[in-house]
Amino acid sequence: MNAKPISESKASGCGRPLLIVFGSIFFLAGTVAFWFTFIVPLRQTLAARSWAETPCTVVAVEIESHRSDDGTTYSPKITYEYTVAGETYRSDRRRFLEVSSSRSWAQGVLDEFPVGSQTVCYYDPEEPSDAVLQRDFSWSNLFGLFTLLFIIVGGAIIWYGLFRYGQQNARPISSGASASLAAARLRRSAAVAQDDLGDGPRKLRPAVSRRGRFLLMLVAAFFWNGIVSIFVWIAVQEGEWWLWLFLTPFILVGLGLIAAALHQFLNLWNPVVEIGVSNAAVPLGGQVDVAWQTEGNVARIRRFVVSIVGTEKATYTRGTSTYTDTEDFLTIEVANTEDPEQMRFGTGTVTIPTDTMHSFQANHNEILWTIRVKGDIPKWPDIDEKFPFRVRPRKR
Repeated sequence: MNAKPISESKASGCGRPLLIVFGSIFFLAGTVAFWFTFIVPLRQTLAARSWAETPCTVVAVEIESHRSDDGTTYSPKITYEYTVAGETYRSDRRRFLEVSSSRSWAQGVLDEFPVGSQTVCYYDPEEPSDAVLQRDFSWSNLFGLFTLLFIIVGGAIIWYGLFRYGQQNARPISSGASASLAAARLRRSAAVAQDDLGDGPRKLRPAVSRRGRFLLMLVAAFFWNGIVSIFVWIAVQEGEWWLWLFLTPFILVGLGLIAAALHQFLNLWNPVVEIGVSNAAVPLGGQVDVAWQTEGNVARIRRFVVSIVGTEKATYTRGTSTYTDTEDFLTIEVANTEDPEQMRFGTGTVTIPTDTMHSFQANHNEILWTIRVKGDIPKWPDIDEKFPFRVRPRKR
């Protein structure tokens, strides 16, 4: 049976490629979208500033509908004729970036250009058939900037996968007798899966990984703001104050989700803490050796706290609503230090009280035991990790 200490465990072999592939999809999708929704219309708008102006006549107008799974949107179509050097041309391009919205918005645009009305359009002197009715850069062109989020996030994920992923396992733990003892205590069998919290020494997994929290908040932010942006677009077109009043709380929630995603993104660059225990299934009244190893710039951490926490969750129904209450019933402090060396590597022994409750799960009640690590980092997201383990009933 091959066993490795905590310092020699490696990052998942497929984790890095999957992270890079996922980031590349974000990056490429954002780049393509940014090119066609912002760069191309911007270049055309700037080029059209040198185009020639000529009178034109509106010959036809109609509202075009665009159906999708999310509903139906509408766009105005204005066909106009103009004459260059004795030759008549026809075009229906209103702007370089065509958008769609509500029917009332589309009708409002058409009302500005009734059939038979005279206005001006702009054509390319080198290609007279290429014309546009409105060549100014409008606020609608700025919507293409939202695609930058995909580029930034995708690039950050690629960078993290190439240069940061798995670095927490790149260096051996501190040398010395205590490190050797901890390494011996914290051996884990490569033949036993980490999520099997059986007896014996084990390196614990966090309840939710940092990448998992970041991706969860990112997806939530994109989903929420994607839906809200549709209604914001309509509100801009309609200009109704009551619609803005209605949307304000939803916009604030969206901004909060963006802030939360950014918070989790910054958290990816925090020092990484690994936790090992001498027994991942401790009986009540039993002792457990806890060791921690922190990789990264621990000098950034002002205070470092490791605790064993027992938590009770209770789910109950009131009327037609279901509620869940969570309360910590026991906290045992393993370490509380401001010393960078003790933050980098340390051990402690804790006895689980006999007069408390072992791990338990039922339909409406649950007892959870975790090793909780908190690191106070000034002017930066704090370290706050939870590592579940199991407490068994007392041995008879």
